[in-house]
Amino acid sequence: MHDRRDLLGLEAAALSATKAYGQAKVTPKDIDLFELHDAFTIMSVLSLEACGFAERGRGVRLGTDGDIAIAGQIPFPPWADSKRAVIRSAPRESTR
Repeated sequence: MHDRRDLLGLEAAALSATKAYGQAKVTPKDIDLFELHDAFTIMSVLSLEACGFAERGRGVRLGTDGDIAIAGQIPFPPWADSKRAVIRSAPRESTR
């Protein structure tokens, strides 16, 4: 940890998400369900930020404002736990 550039940034997750979005030709707004490893609350917040769902330092607001829920702005299943770490996007027609 001592040699990380940013202790509160998940650089590998951000790079992976960016690459996955590019390959799938989607953005975070296209994601239908977001599951993450949430062994610690801070990891959920940092993961949401790293994957582009919130600006840096604003991930916690998604929870406090009720935006992450099964029917929320960011569909987030109540069964998400440390056994899952998946981002899914169902194919759908473009409305753009």
